[in-house]
Amino acid sequence: LTYQLWNEMGHWGPRTRFCELVLNGDYQGIYLFTESIKRGPDRVAIANLKKEDTSGLELTGGYIMKIDKKNNPADKSFVSKVKSTTGQNITWLFHYPESDDIHPRQENYIHQYIDTVEQVIASPNFSDPVNGYMRYLSIPSFIDYFLLTEFTRNIDAYKASSYFYKEKQEADGGKGKFKAGPVWDYNFAYGNASFCSGAQFTGWMYDGCVPATLPTPVLWRRLLQDPEYLWQVKCRYNELRSSLLDTARLFAWLDRYA
Repeated sequence: LTYQLWNEMGHWGPRTRFCELVLNGDYQGIYLFTESIKRGPDRVAIANLKKEDTSGLELTGGYIMKIDKKNNPADKSFVSKVKSTTGQNITWLFHYPESDDIHPRQENYIHQYIDTVEQVIASPNFSDPVNGYMRYLSIPSFIDYFLLTEFTRNIDAYKASSYFYKEKQEADGGKGKFKAGPVWDYNFAYGNASFCSGAQFTGWMYDGCVPATLPTPVLWRRLLQDPEYLWQVKCRYNELRSSLLDTARLFAWLDRYA
């Protein structure tokens, strides 16, 4: 349901198929076969960043990053210069290019870019229409990610399995902003968690959950402090509630899946 919603909102999300699994002749039941998050023309449609792309506009895009816990010590990562809502460190991981493939200049570029974005959002003049967050973020993607996260009550989103990507800049400045998504990892969504406030029906996930599992980046709370951004969130929510998030339509989808 979540991936279908994200796709129908106008973004790429993993495609899924229900399938029956038989393992060595033993019937295992119904599984959900799910596409993984990768770069490609039919997946995250960003440039194929080559190792020789180390300067100019070629350096500026073709990155997929994620906020998550670091399970493999060999994976390249960095810690955000902006603390979480609870004063803890936020860890950024390189998803594409992978740690073994990324050139040091590319690694340095996207690291500095994310530092700049987060520090701008945390600054007093973060809502400046020229030099504030709007200069860096793809606003529609961040709003849709926020609304879908709150709708699904996903305790992992914002702070784990939280993906972002960046296209290449163009000479006219028409592309190259930082985008939220694709969405991923919803096994603890829709109330399917007895921890981290997952089973409650009130409150906001962007404010962090109790008890917290991982720290939540402050940027989600900060963006909502801009009246213009908040107005866009409200308008998009009203639009979705009369279309994709219409209650009758959602129930019809669930009945069909069942």
